[in-house]
Amino acid sequence: MHTLLDGLVSAIIGALVALLVVYFTVKAQNASIHEQLRTQRRENARAREHAAAAEVLRTLQGIQDAVGRVRMSKTDSGVVVSNVESTRDALQTLCADLRVGFERLRLDLNEDDDAVIEEFLRWVRDLENRARFYLELTVSYAENPPETRPPGTFVDIRDQMVKVLSSVQIMSSQIVAYARSDDAARKNAASFLREARTLARLVDVGTKSHAEYYNKFLRRPGDPESPVPNLPQVPVAN
Repeated sequence: MHTLLDGLVSAIIGALVALLVVYFTVKAQNASIHEQLRTQRRENARAREHAAAAEVLRTLQGIQDAVGRVRMSKTDSGVVVSNVESTRDALQTLCADLRVGFERLRLDLNEDDDAVIEEFLRWVRDLENRARFYLELTVSYAENPPETRPPGTFVDIRDQMVKVLSSVQIMSSQIVAYARSDDAARKNAASFLREARTLARLVDVGTKSHAEYYNKFLRRPGDPESPVPNLPQVPVAN
């Protein structure tokens, strides 16, 4: 009788031990599976984010190329040869694509990153305005004879093109930096973009020089600083 009872107790204990082993094994496996799923979701989100960022970079490159291909002149017989209208249409489409690209990027970011996307969208608006003004200056330069052009028109065209290309450059560099950075580093992105945009707009209205903007936001380590002229400082509304 004792032998039978001992065997039954041993069997029960063995079964309980086996159940505990199975329980903890399954629990560990579930934890591992959940961690793998979280890791996979993070990797998938990062892959989608990188794809959206790459699309934004391609669009910015398209804007730069479109601006660089602007041509407008007059023949000896007075006929205007221009691709401004086609460039204007192309830029309108590209800027719309740029907005869509940033909204696509927003889908794969945390809500805390909305402020960064909003800053990028403000940059898109300013970039579009700078490109539009560049086209207007180009048309004015080609349509007016030299004696009726405002003084410094050619310099204005050059400077406006620099502003457009600088906007593309800083947006591109910040997209790359943002895609590569971790969550902690991203928290400072919105304030950086806001500060750069404020100075860029002061350059637009002529109260800050592009040299100061270049020194602070575009100059690469080791490159010499550009001399900064003294200009009056006035606030610019957002």
